[in-house]
Amino acid sequence: MSAGRFPRRVLTVVVAVLGGAACAARAPEPQPVAPAAASIPAPADAAAVATAMRLNALIDAAGPLLAAHPVNVARRAAGQDTADAIWFWSPGRRPTMPTLAERFGVIEAAQENGLLAFGNMSDQNELAPETVVTGPVWNMGPTVEFVINQVKAGAYTALDLKDFSMMGQGGASLADLHGFANTIDPALLDTVLTREQEIKDGLFRVDIDEAAPMNAVVPES
Repeated sequence: MSAGRFPRRVLTVVVAVLGGAACAARAPEPQPVAPAAASIPAPADAAAVATAMRLNALIDAAGPLLAAHPVNVARRAAGQDTADAIWFWSPGRRPTMPTLAERFGVIEAAQENGLLAFGNMSDQNELAPETVVTGPVWNMGPTVEFVINQVKAGAYTALDLKDFSMMGQGGASLADLHGFANTIDPALLDTVLTREQEIKDGLFRVDIDEAAPMNAVVPES
């Protein structure tokens, strides 16, 4: 976002990335015009029309909200430029953003060699249904909710928030076992599910060990 390129009624520049064919809704770079005249032109790809209409609706709806914002009210009273609109800009194509699995290839390597693997951060079973047994799933919701509540209460201060990413706080969970639930030894499965519940109930805590795993090869820096 740059206020310098607009003489008045600054347009806020936002990069909009949308999925599917809607990415074909290509918006030109913003021009120094009044927000009322700003709109994303009708895209050539019919599949992107709905996205263009939705973005134009957001542009229109943002005007009154920004006009009444305390910051804009104060700037207007002081004779300063105000931010009167939002502007969505996109090159009209989906960016290339490979997943962790695509970048590191662990799951693919396990699949190619007939080995089992565990996902990380999300349920990655769909990448290789016959390979990925389960894995930890990260949920940042509890962390975000805690911080927001602290800010609302005017009590926010710097804290170590790692515990909110733990299973006991709802910040982590075990991904579904999918079809593997029927192939795992029942006694082992019972142990896993029991331990999972103990963690959630606060009866068992998994200590963080940041030491290098045994037999791990750590490159010299």
